[in-house]
Amino acid sequence: MSSSEGNDRRSGTSSGQAWNSLQKLGQINFNPGDRILLKSGDTFTGAIHLENLQGAEGQEIVIGTYGGDARAIIHGKDTRAAIFILNPSYVRIENLEVTNPGDQYGILMEARSAGELQNVTLANLDVHDVFDEAFERTNTPKTRGGIVFKVEGDDKPSWWDGIVIENSVVHDLGSCGISIGSDYKVNKDPESDEKRYPILGVRIRNNIIHDIVRDGAIIRQCKGAIIENNEVYRTGLTSVSNGIWFYDSDSCIIQNNIGHHCKAAHDKDGAPFSLDNHTTNCIIQYNYSHSNEGAGYMLFGHNDTEHGNIIRHNISYNDVTNIASDGIGAIAIVSRVKDALVYDNVIIAGPATQSILGHRDWDGLPVEVNYENNLFVGNGTAYFDKDVMQGGNFKDNFFINVVDLPEALQNDDGNRVSDYYQKLQQKIMGLDSINSYNIEKY
Repeated sequence: MSSSEGNDRRSGTSSGQAWNSLQKLGQINFNPGDRILLKSGDTFTGAIHLENLQGAEGQEIVIGTYGGDARAIIHGKDTRAAIFILNPSYVRIENLEVTNPGDQYGILMEARSAGELQNVTLANLDVHDVFDEAFERTNTPKTRGGIVFKVEGDDKPSWWDGIVIENSVVHDLGSCGISIGSDYKVNKDPESDEKRYPILGVRIRNNIIHDIVRDGAIIRQCKGAIIENNEVYRTGLTSVSNGIWFYDSDSCIIQNNIGHHCKAAHDKDGAPFSLDNHTTNCIIQYNYSHSNEGAGYMLFGHNDTEHGNIIRHNISYNDVTNIASDGIGAIAIVSRVKDALVYDNVIIAGPATQSILGHRDWDGLPVEVNYENNLFVGNGTAYFDKDVMQGGNFKDNFFINVVDLPEALQNDDGNRVSDYYQKLQQKIMGLDSINSYNIEKY
């Protein structure tokens, strides 16, 4: 396809016989192994709208660019999504630039009455300027934005096994950068007899996500998802949000990411990394957060279904730079969190850090959070929240220059700093190894 040289009366089977308009694609039945290629550097106004696009194992259907290094551009106009595909399976979208300033989605993948769908990959994309209207709002929807995967509930359940979003830039857009979710619950409503159909095989890696009205990446109703080696910054420009987070998900991991300068709109949230309500057995590990208005790391437990979550091997520097809300620190534990483990983290108060550790009362304080072998370095003014001993169990932690450290911790031999310089040096040397990705980049 070529918007500059194509003609819809041609065969569309070679660069010399290229079609001109995206509307032509709606007239074709595509088969496994087919390719839809747009000419490098051309701009196509309108939308790609396809239904039941089904490749096969070893025969993906590819939508991408030909004829040069510059991405082809799809500029959505008068369309809900610049690229919309219903029930895609074994589909790869790559090497495109996508915009849709006048409406709600850049790329929308939707599953409906399809059963299991497999292996959808989005790679080397530049998605930006979507849903401009959201910049004027203070509470935009979490299910709209640059890249969205949505499972609709219907008589026949649907789910994906295999979603990869990689090597892309998602930026300067309304609502969310990446949103994945399903109408079928994973942990919510545990007393319900509804059958569960989690989204499986999600991998979000090596992306840059920035300047987003709401959340950078909100991932819901997943099992076994991994989000790794991404950079996220300047999220929450007008709506309450976090950078990268899971909700209603099980056995998922956030690892080896960098998050900085996330905004705490309306003095709420503003963390780059979070495990939200209804998450179980999830891990935040080997990440580096710095200079965020909110916490570096958050755990939520408002619905009493959350358990087995871990924050470990992370670094926070100069987080909580906004006016610290009650119960928010560089690590923030919110509501009735139980069976949580926070260990082997280094939390360093920078010049703007106001609070190092917080337990926030949201219809109840944390119930059981175990803190082990963490290093907390204050700046002489950053404090521990007054409620950290409520539900907090501390063992073998190091506290240096922390204001208002609870008396129980000051007098606890298990948490007292001895051989200060030796232990500090050993701690930092150990983190040089386990956080090698972060140390090398910064």
